[in-house]
Amino acid sequence: PLTYFDVSFLSSGGATSAIAAMGQTLVVLSGGFDLSAGAVVSLVNVALASSMDPLAPGANVVLWTLAGIGIGMTVGAFNGFFIAWLRMQPIVVTLSTMFILQGVTLLVMDKPGGFVSPDLGSFYLGDAVPNLVPMPLAVIGVVLLMWLWLKGSRFGTALYAVGSDPDSAAAVGVSVVMVRFLIYVIAGGCYGLAGVFISAQTGSGDPLVGNPLLLSMFAAVVVGGTRLGGGQGGPTGTVFGAYILMMVVNILLVLNVS
Repeated sequence: PLTYFDVSFLSSGGATSAIAAMGQTLVVLSGGFDLSAGAVVSLVNVALASSMDPLAPGANVVLWTLAGIGIGMTVGAFNGFFIAWLRMQPIVVTLSTMFILQGVTLLVMDKPGGFVSPDLGSFYLGDAVPNLVPMPLAVIGVVLLMWLWLKGSRFGTALYAVGSDPDSAAAVGVSVVMVRFLIYVIAGGCYGLAGVFISAQTGSGDPLVGNPLLLSMFAAVVVGGTRLGGGQGGPTGTVFGAYILMMVVNILLVLNVS
């Protein structure tokens, strides 16, 4: 039978991929791509693992979460500047950013190690409502509520318009440049949150931890119904896509498929 422990375990297992894929979905909706997402997750992971003091009695979860999101948003602003303001190709910019971030990550920590406070793990892997709602699902729920608010705003309408036809959007007064810039910043925040989450799971740093996430991110976006090229879909489907992929992998492992 499916117990609460099973639900909690499954929800924490797919949460990192789901949160990162939600950010990727926003970029894809705007008509772009972001290949630097996995590198951002790795950078946040090693930044937290190398900065936390193992002798400190506890960690301020909110402060470290904001630090991780801030790192992601800074990278997003970097990408957004070159893509939106300088009109460079998203694939070229984000691929370059990925290589830069991988180098910075290895400068911060060249091999797995470091320390992430157990307080972070007990918060993000615990229960939002005891024996009812696991914290990973609550975090994803909060992000989805923020998306629903954003989707219903003028900015949300502009996002879909830019993804569908940027020239038509510009013709009716939408600031295409600003929409694209802000989307990369918001997506970077999602990658940063995913980095915080994976840090809570592992309890340590790994400069390569985000690399395997990139392919599964795009897979979750596509399985979730978002059209590559922009203008159709949304993060809600992406969350289901991420968990479907995770369950398929688990089923293959149970069936001993190589």
